[in-house]
Amino acid sequence: VIGNSSDPTAATTQQFGEFWAELARRFQSNPKVVFGINNEPHDMVSVCILSLKFPIANLIAFLFLSKPTELVLENNQAAIDGIRSVGAKQLILAPGNGFTGGHSWTQVTGNNDAPSSDFMNMLNDPLDNLAIDIHETLISPALTTTALSLVWL
Repeated sequence: VIGNSSDPTAATTQQFGEFWAELARRFQSNPKVVFGINNEPHDMVSVCILSLKFPIANLIAFLFLSKPTELVLENNQAAIDGIRSVGAKQLILAPGNGFTGGHSWTQVTGNNDAPSSDFMNMLNDPLDNLAIDIHETLISPALTTTALSLVWL
């Protein structure tokens, strides 16, 4: 998971931003390019930085450094900042958490993860050329799957 500081093999949020800066630098002059930051983030792990056992009640308490939806926000912002830092002006599509699902945009998802609607409105694009990428999969009566992507400008 990008930005998971408990996993030494995971890319940091800073590295994610640097990746997007390099990719955007290579395509900054191509008007046919739209930057889709990430596809359907989900099941992200909260980073536990403290675990205490209370002998009286035999309970375990955890203190979390980062919550999954907040981490999606941080990763998205790092990508936006990286893309804009090299002069790329194209549209950027930013996902939410929980598969960026339209049906769950305002609901708690996964392991009690905050709704995407609580955080994604905090994204900042200095060029105001940002859209929120929302996905929905519909099941038809004939049991065929139809994918629908919504873009909120």
